[in-house]
Amino acid sequence: MGLQGFHFGIPEAKRGEMAENALTGPPTLPPASWLLTRALGVSHEQAVELSNDPRFLSAVVPSGNIFCTANEASRFYELLLRGGALDGRRIFDHRTVKRAVAEQTYLEMDLTIGLPIRYGMGFMLGGHTFSLYGPGTPRAFGHQGFTFVTTYADPDRDVSACLMTTGKPFLTWKAAYWWNVVRTIANQCPPVTKSRATQ
Repeated sequence: MGLQGFHFGIPEAKRGEMAENALTGPPTLPPASWLLTRALGVSHEQAVELSNDPRFLSAVVPSGNIFCTANEASRFYELLLRGGALDGRRIFDHRTVKRAVAEQTYLEMDLTIGLPIRYGMGFMLGGHTFSLYGPGTPRAFGHQGFTFVTTYADPDRDVSACLMTTGKPFLTWKAAYWWNVVRTIANQCPPVTKSRATQ
């Protein structure tokens, strides 16, 4: 796909190009801090500190350390949106993509992030009413990263997107700004009649 990043860990020679994560927002208080520590194995503050640690930066952590630009993440989701082919090159079989984004669980509470989520094969799925990708996005699929990082594609709107931040709050009223971005994308990009992913 011609991506320079989008892999687990980051080579030592490229670490100077990477933005460091920073702890932002108010302190994480109980009971939320207890749940977060149980989910991560460390406190939120320690998780932010460890996310900049050279050992973490060079490790393979399938659930948490893919390094890439927002453009590269969007390009990956564009590949999925197009059914596994991009720029005349097939990476995934069309059936593989369909299976990966097919609903595997109904709307249920995700105890790690404390929100009701539907899941495909590793992808967090959108919804009609509640969705991480804005209102009225039932076929959207993607994933959340470490606090306010979102990558997704919405076949109904024919868009792929990636929102990244290096500020790492747990809960903050400024999360409303993040929600407003995905809401605006959903509202300003009307559904198309036939998406590329279903062609």
